[in-house]
Amino acid sequence: MILIVCIISFFLNNIKQRNTINILFFSILIVIFYLTTSYFVLFINLNFNFFLPLNLLGLSLFISGIISALMVYWLADTRIFLKKWYTVLVFPLFFFLILKLISETNYINLFLIYELFLLPSFFLVYHISPNRRSIVASIYFLTWTQFGSLLVLSAVLLLYIETQTMYLSDIVIIKSFFTKCLLFIGFSIKIPMWPYYYWLTKTHVEASSFFSIYLSGFLVKTAIYLFSLFLPIFSINTDFSYLFVFAVVGVIDSSIKMWSQTDLKKLIAYTTIQEMNLLLIPLFWNNEYSEYLVAFFIVTHCLLSSLFFFIVDILIKRYNTRVSSKITGLIHVCPMFVCFMIISILLFSGLPFTAKFFIEFLIFSYIINYDFLIGAIVLFIISWLGLIGFSKNMFNTIFGAPILFYLVLDLSKRELFIFIFLILSLVLITTSSLFIY
Repeated sequence: MILIVCIISFFLNNIKQRNTINILFFSILIVIFYLTTSYFVLFINLNFNFFLPLNLLGLSLFISGIISALMVYWLADTRIFLKKWYTVLVFPLFFFLILKLISETNYINLFLIYELFLLPSFFLVYHISPNRRSIVASIYFLTWTQFGSLLVLSAVLLLYIETQTMYLSDIVIIKSFFTKCLLFIGFSIKIPMWPYYYWLTKTHVEASSFFSIYLSGFLVKTAIYLFSLFLPIFSINTDFSYLFVFAVVGVIDSSIKMWSQTDLKKLIAYTTIQEMNLLLIPLFWNNEYSEYLVAFFIVTHCLLSSLFFFIVDILIKRYNTRVSSKITGLIHVCPMFVCFMIISILLFSGLPFTAKFFIEFLIFSYIINYDFLIGAIVLFIISWLGLIGFSKNMFNTIFGAPILFYLVLDLSKRELFIFIFLILSLVLITTSSLFIY
């Protein structure tokens, strides 16, 4: 259905007719999103498993894909889509690859399907902003991710030689420590974990905002999904300690570095690094609740990262900069925009009765039970040091002394609709978290 709508939209010459078809396209994706999210909530709360025996993490990945597709189309349609005939095939192909990824059990096929997402990603980074800085960003992105892919591919081949099977369900444990190291380092680069995250901040700074949404909202989640499939054969009881240490150090390091950032895109990139490393902690503890918590975290982070990269995109369009020291006093010229910014900061901060609060509460409870000192340090770093480092730049942009005095458009109808969609979706996820908790 989405493919038919895209093709009709491309061939219609009348602008009003094309806009009507585009609205229909948005409506279909939004309906699919809310139906899938409702299925996700029922799956978690009522063990509802009708239609397909989907993996819960795979279902959360599919929801993240829908959110990213909506945001990419909304922010990039005039720059890339509907200009060439083949662009109408992007979305059906994208959803087909996601469905193949979450339903595949052959780990070699899983690796190949995952790699198919990286080639169009490189195309988007390079094609949308064909200048020297975007070329550097695309080279960073391709070099690091393909290096990680090479390590994972080597591990996959060694795993097949060792086990003589292509299905993870037939493998009980990985005996080779070298294979484990290759898998862990390869996925650490792709997720990214500490200390392999530099490529992510570099790519975010130079890439377009809609690609940043796709990268943080979806692409890094695919690496986490694949890693979760390999994790049971890591003999988690004996290997837990070093995996846990890498995740905790990544959380602390990224939180501290938020204080020195004035580039808002780089600041949000560090929040992605912080939350991806935090997300790995419940994945590593591997009990009956970890899968639910990780799936819930994936959807929540996708919405939050989309929300903040969208805020940065609005600032760039109005002021042609994203440096917090150059954009101050927004409350004087864009009161409606500022209102949504404050709501977004509150949702990110993890205040009680927000989705992030329940996620962090359960994670911190586990870490404190595991080791009180480490739990107290991580709690202090994230809930105080990291949060203040992030919020001070945002609040300086909102409440600082005005530097740019010329008036700009507050919010267009299109931007207002996107804000409402993202915030209502977070409210839906928060409501479902009350039942989970």
